[in-house]
Amino acid sequence: MKTRLVAILFAREVRDLLRDRKALAAALLVPLLLYPVLQVFTGRFLGPGKPAPCPHSVLTAVSEELKDLVPLLVEEGFIVEPGVPATIRSVKDQGMGLALLPGKKPGLVRAFLDRGSVNPGMVRPRLERVLGRWRSLRLMEKASGNPAVRKKIDRFRMEEVSFPSPPEEGPGGLVLIPLALLLVLLSGSAFAALDLLPGEKERGTLETLLVQPLSTRQVVSAKYLALLLPGLAALVLGVVSIWATTLLPGTARGGVALSPGQALLVLGLSLPAAFLLSALLFWVAAMARSFREGQHYLLPLTLGVLIPAGLALSPILTLGPFTAALPLVGAVLAWRAALAGSLEVLPIGVLLFSHTAWTLLVLRHAVRLLDREEIRLGFDPASLLDREHTPPGRRALFMGVLLVFGILVFSPILQGGLGEAGLPLSLVLLVLLPALVLPRLLRLPRERAFPMALPRLPNFPALLFAGAGLILFATGYIPLQDSWLPLPPELVKGLEEALNPSGRAGLPILLFTGALLPGISEEALFRGPLLFSFRTQWGDGRALLLSSLLFATAHLSVHRFLPPLAAGIVFGALVLRTRNLLWPALCHTFYNAFLLLLARGAFPGEWWERLFSPDPGAGLLRIGAGVSLVLCGLLLARKEGPGAGSVFSPVADLG
Repeated sequence: MKTRLVAILFAREVRDLLRDRKALAAALLVPLLLYPVLQVFTGRFLGPGKPAPCPHSVLTAVSEELKDLVPLLVEEGFIVEPGVPATIRSVKDQGMGLALLPGKKPGLVRAFLDRGSVNPGMVRPRLERVLGRWRSLRLMEKASGNPAVRKKIDRFRMEEVSFPSPPEEGPGGLVLIPLALLLVLLSGSAFAALDLLPGEKERGTLETLLVQPLSTRQVVSAKYLALLLPGLAALVLGVVSIWATTLLPGTARGGVALSPGQALLVLGLSLPAAFLLSALLFWVAAMARSFREGQHYLLPLTLGVLIPAGLALSPILTLGPFTAALPLVGAVLAWRAALAGSLEVLPIGVLLFSHTAWTLLVLRHAVRLLDREEIRLGFDPASLLDREHTPPGRRALFMGVLLVFGILVFSPILQGGLGEAGLPLSLVLLVLLPALVLPRLLRLPRERAFPMALPRLPNFPALLFAGAGLILFATGYIPLQDSWLPLPPELVKGLEEALNPSGRAGLPILLFTGALLPGISEEALFRGPLLFSFRTQWGDGRALLLSSLLFATAHLSVHRFLPPLAAGIVFGALVLRTRNLLWPALCHTFYNAFLLLLARGAFPGEWWERLFSPDPGAGLLRIGAGVSLVLCGLLLARKEGPGAGSVFSPVADLG
């Protein structure tokens, strides 16, 4: 009987959706046209007359000071043009693809690349390999008369690694497939979600439905299945459109096209993402009081969906048991692996199990939402659009998600375009300034958003214990992570280059940009207005977890997610224990500075090598010791009340 009632409600919802022209257009027309439109606007329809440039035939201009590089470049396949000045003008005006000249500091090489004719992802690994060989030859030459130095260089000889091919090297336009599939799934079910829940709240039919002999769980089941149907239809049409588009001239390089088998495989791997994304749309729509408000609520979900799509471009992130469990990220990486022919059984099993669990978890929360009378009737005063009634925690979460998305998008742009100045500028513009503005937007008193007082001497042992414990935890976790989610060679190489000394000012600048500035700006945002806004509505536990999740997500790396998450919880606990934001800022600075110095080899000696041994057993011991030290530090921390000499105003007792 219960199943029959659910089927009747499901049939009614489907009939209503078929009458909605907007929902039909989103589920039928958008999937068919989206991928070809993306192909057109990204210039993929190149036609047969302009083949893609080959990375081994890049015309290169080399400065006279770098003439020793010429034989190595020729061996790697670059064509070096003699007599052409290595300048930006030669790249722009004389048809050169690459120009190499000395950098501003000794030991650096500046490279100017014509991105219009040369693919950076295909040239940069080969150029870095040439520079690595050149650097090794120079070191070997200098160390030829010193056996001790020669032995040390032999020990740290550069190891050849195979750089993964970027997605562009596959069939033309395949890099756009993850983005197209996620947008198709989103557009196919978005209008249906808005009509099934906030639309019925406006029409008053949801109240009538819920007084029928149906439980909230049955109503959610029927509506969710009705919402899933247009999403699946859009998915099938989207995959068909992608398969047909790759057969058109100009989109498949070298005559390679997406095979029917690959299309069916991608369709099957898309089902977990379809179920999860439909559940997320249902949950978001359940919170809205009106159709218009639901449209506003879809904005952060759409922004969040774009992040997994962008991960398809990352050559350092691959499908594995851990990454397969990440919501939507696992599906995107599975699509990429299917197109590359590198699928494995275990990650696919983890993908199916984890996405099923995520879907059930989201739907369970949606049932709890609709059990609340003010939500189901559309009278919930806690709306993100109503500043007078919305609790500060919900507003802070909405703004925190937008800020983290801005950090993920614009921080790589600033750091890639401005070089060394990009990191401090991104911290100031994307983290510190929003932290200073956020209390006004949240209507949170500044003394509550930034509780600060002059640090008291009795709390310094708490700082040292907490910081040392975090260091031991982080250095113990990394060797264990290498067994199930190893750091890619490209990421390791990038970290080594970032930590490489560059002149006398290298270490002070590194400590400022990598330790002090993050300690101030990140604590001001994540342990300031965000944490205390969350605490006002949800209490200490959820506030610590939410602020730490946002903090870890903003670090832009799946491979470095757990240490920032643990650090965020410790920093948040410090500020709640002391009611002083300066303590987590000092602990954060100390933690970052020590790790930077350790990575640069600033602590030589056999004792340090034993303490931070990469052996997994030693890593487990460091994790246990680190957790113990952190707990001791938090127990030693004491509240610094109004009589401690406040910097701005007396510290409010928040709880």
